[in-house]
This record gives sequence, structure tokens and C-alpha cells, in this order.
Amino acid sequence: MLKPHVGNWKEALFLGWFGPVGVAAIYYVSTARDKIGDRLDVDLLWGVVTQLVVFSVIVHGFSAVPLTWLLWRLNKGVRKELEKAMEQKKKRMQQAVYV
Repeated sequence: MLKPHVGNWKEALFLGWFGPVGVAAIYYVSTARDKIGDRLDVDLLWGVVTQLVVFSVIVHGFSAVPLTWLLWRLNKGVRKELEKAMEQKKKRMQQAVYV
């Protein structure tokens, strides 16, 4: 069974913020165009989707570094546990090599 990639609520919130907003918008407009057809103003819809994607890239670009830094600061305990586990694994590997 696969382990979940999200360790806690802080990581889930971080990943949720950087989710695929632009890709989802393009998918939804394509689906809407296929289902609705001629009753849809495709030029207007593509203009809105394009602006959404550009705005998403700008906002996420400006917020990436501060939010990554914040997540790093909030997960100090997790980092310490990972460092301890890595050190123990390194020692076990060194012992196995010398046996």
C-alpha cells in the first residue's frame, strides 16, 4: 500500500494552495464547450480562462517563497524526526558495510 504524500494539515493546506488551478480551468472550459456547443461564447470564455491562468501564475509566483519558508518553519518537529531517522539509517548502513 502506498503511503500518503501529505503528512499533516499544514502540508495539505500548502499543496491545496498550489493546486492545478490553471489546468482545471482549461479542462472545464473544454468540457463546457463540448457539452454546450453553439450556445457558448467561446471567445469570451477563453479570455476569462486565460486571465485566470495568468493571474494564478502571478499570485502563486509571488507567494511561493514566503509560503515555502512558512511551511519550513512550521514543520520544525517533523524535520527533526526526519534528520534523526536519516542519521539512524546512516549508522545502520555503515554497520552493515563493516560486518
